[in-house]
Amino acid sequence: MAVGMLLVVSASGCSSQSLPATTSITVFASSAMVKSLTAIGKQFEAENPETSVEFIFAGSSELSAELSDGNDADVFVSGDRDNMSAVANAGLIDSTPVPIAANSLVIATAPGNHDNLRSFADLARPGLRVAVCGAPGACGSATRQLEDRVRLHPQNFDTTDSDVLKDITSGKVDVGLVFKTNALNVGVMRPNRTGRVCEKVPSKVQTAPVSY
Repeated sequence: MAVGMLLVVSASGCSSQSLPATTSITVFASSAMVKSLTAIGKQFEAENPETSVEFIFAGSSELSAELSDGNDADVFVSGDRDNMSAVANAGLIDSTPVPIAANSLVIATAPGNHDNLRSFADLARPGLRVAVCGAPGACGSATRQLEDRVRLHPQNFDTTDSDVLKDITSGKVDVGLVFKTNALNVGVMRPNRTGRVCEKVPSKVQTAPVSY
C-alpha cells in the first residue's frame, strides 16, 4: 500500500515573505520521514552554507492543524494526501503539491516471525495480539484504507506507528501494522537467510513479506 508524500511551500496567512540574506528554512514533516529528510537537510546545508534547515517532525494531522492555526513553516511534507489537501484548501500554500516519495504498510513482528505471518489476512487469527494506528494521520489513514479490503481485529489502537513499534518491542502485542521506513529504523537491519525478511540486531522487530 503506497502512501504519497507531498511537498509544498507554505506561506502563513496566504502571504509570501522575502527571505533574508542568511536564510533559515522551517520544514514541517511527517515523522515517517525523519531519517531520510534529516540526511537531505544536512546535505542541503553543506551545499548551501548560507542556509540552515530546521525540521519539525510530528504526525501529519498534527502538523496540518498547526499550520491551520497560524504556525509558520516554509515547507510541509505530509505523509498522506488528506492532510496536504486540508492545508491546500485552507489557502496556506504558494505552489501545487507534488509527490516526492512513497511508503507502504508492513507487518512488523518480533524477530523470528514465530506466527509465520504471510498476509494481512493472517492478522485476524484468534489469539493474535495486534496493534494498529487508530489516530488521524498518515499511518491511520493507510490502515483504514487496508481495512476496506482486509478485515482486521486489532486489540490496540495507538497514536503513531512509533507507538505500535514500542508495543511490539516491549512484548505488549505480537504484531503491528507500521510504515516500512519506521520498521527498518528500529535497531540495525540484517537480512535473514531468505533475503526477504529484515531482522533487527539487537532483537527489536522484523518485517514479514506480505500479500493481500
